[in-house]
Amino acid sequence: MDASRYRKWTHFSITDALPGRAWGTGKIGLGGFTGNGRLDVAVSRREPQTAYWFERTDDGTWVRHVIGQSEHLARTLGAAVLDIDHDGWLDIAFSRVWFRNPGCLADDPDAPWEAVPYDGGGHDIVAAGINGDGHAHQTPEAARAMVRYYTAARIKEALQEAEAAGITTPIVSRMRTSRQAVG
Repeated sequence: MDASRYRKWTHFSITDALPGRAWGTGKIGLGGFTGNGRLDVAVSRREPQTAYWFERTDDGTWVRHVIGQSEHLARTLGAAVLDIDHDGWLDIAFSRVWFRNPGCLADDPDAPWEAVPYDGGGHDIVAAGINGDGHAHQTPEAARAMVRYYTAARIKEALQEAEAAGITTPIVSRMRTSRQAVG
């Protein structure tokens, strides 16, 4: 096989500048957020505490949309794209907050994404199948020489804790793989 054909790369710019005046861009997440088969890009910014997604219409055209805001984005670096709530749409998790894909982005790309805080954070976030149950699990905290992952048992415990505390938005930790995810 002739590998020389793989040596030429074409540079495509998604955006010239991101909002905010200070440094602090979180990890990039890749996935098909609209379900149209095209790869989209998500990124968070620390200084405006905002997450964005870029809708790919073709290689040279990317349209920026707001995912949402959270004070947790001021300290986040990691990100993982996966279907957290098992509704068939790719969501995105950052350190201590994940955003629920509204599922209507093909028709309404500026639809709001619900921000859902959760008890888990760290430098990096990875989504991977860990225990053979067919689901991806979130593994934050890698930078602190401690790796944790969240399973169905933790979901039940988190839901009970949330209910006892009067919280109506549950903390969801178990995450399912998706054919749309890239990684």
